[in-house]
Amino acid sequence: MVNVSQRLAAIHYPRNKNVFTIVDADEDEPATYQVQIPSNQTTAFLRQKIGQNWQNVAGAAVTLAQANQFDTIMGYTYAAHRDVLVNNAQWRAIYNVANRALFYIDHTNAQVHKPGEDSVPCHDCGLVCRLDATITIDHQRPQAGNELEPVCKVFRAMGLTIDGPTGRKGTHGTVAGWPAAVGGLASANVGTLNAKYTLNNIGKIYYTLIQWSNPAGNYRALVEDCMNHIMNLRPLCSACNSPNRNVRHF
Repeated sequence: MVNVSQRLAAIHYPRNKNVFTIVDADEDEPATYQVQIPSNQTTAFLRQKIGQNWQNVAGAAVTLAQANQFDTIMGYTYAAHRDVLVNNAQWRAIYNVANRALFYIDHTNAQVHKPGEDSVPCHDCGLVCRLDATITIDHQRPQAGNELEPVCKVFRAMGLTIDGPTGRKGTHGTVAGWPAAVGGLASANVGTLNAKYTLNNIGKIYYTLIQWSNPAGNYRALVEDCMNHIMNLRPLCSACNSPNRNVRHF
């Protein structure tokens, strides 16, 4: 699991790292940006090279407190996907998991009323399913697709991409406080798919902190965390969850 807050521990010397970012769902390393953590500080600043000088980018900084919140939110990941049905209150609220009185048809074609039990509607067709094999958990950005798409989807919910979320999960009230908690930015409302899959200045800082050391290992951990994050998991009945139903954007 990724941990960016450990990178912001105060050290007696300054630290600089060339920026890693995502542009149009593809990794990029712009030569004119870097992240700096000044000596004896616990805040990371985005800096831009203008001429021969490096200057702080206005409003582009991440504090240790914000990084701790980022780590907490990134922890909402479920490698055992079905655990999200019972173990994450935010996901349950987003997808309306609730105790309902269900009705069944018996062998005589008569309606039989059963006591209330937890159930969830299929995201696509609305069929209300018990929390058993009739409901499946689907990766919204597919496992076989571009690995950075689920990363951008999770970052977008925290205000770390140029355009913000517009879908059911990212705009739900239970996650509305995430951008403020991590220092994310308001949506620029460019209105393009590319803007949803390009990191903003705060997103650049977080992505660089993740890649600061052991970039290959941390990249793999980030991809796995985001693929199985509550922002990328949704309930589908068995009929709706057909193979290859999700198409990659990039």
